[in-house]
Amino acid sequence: MKRVAILLSLVAFLGVSCEKREQDNQENWNKDVIISAEKYENAPNDPHMRILNLEIEGDSLKIKFNSSGCSGSTWVVKLIGLGNYDKSYPPQTTLRLSLDNKEMCEALIYKEVSFNLEPVKKYFNHHGTNKIYLNISDKGVLYEY
Repeated sequence: MKRVAILLSLVAFLGVSCEKREQDNQENWNKDVIISAEKYENAPNDPHMRILNLEIEGDSLKIKFNSSGCSGSTWVVKLIGLGNYDKSYPPQTTLRLSLDNKEMCEALIYKEVSFNLEPVKKYFNHHGTNKIYLNISDKGVLYEY
């Protein structure tokens, strides 16, 4: 009987743990890109954050990154565009991955977030092209829409 109770407790714990992980993933999925020079300049910037990979799927940009922290569960992540562009072909714009990280641990935490690029498309659509190169920190990716 005691083994059954322990087994049921373990199953319940694992179910809650998986549910929390899925909820965390949903919270980091398809946030809108913000286009604002003021927010770009004033957004928090974690000096320990490193972007590892950028990948576009349709109108979504997936960003894999890491930083120091305890679990990353309190992090606030935003992708903010300056709102200007270089008159090249294709045009280029600068975005910043803003990470508000108040966690005081030294573990290296890896995260993947996804951003809806529709605001970028709407903002730059009138420039006569259906593509724009996105510069994010020391990485870049071509967004074709």
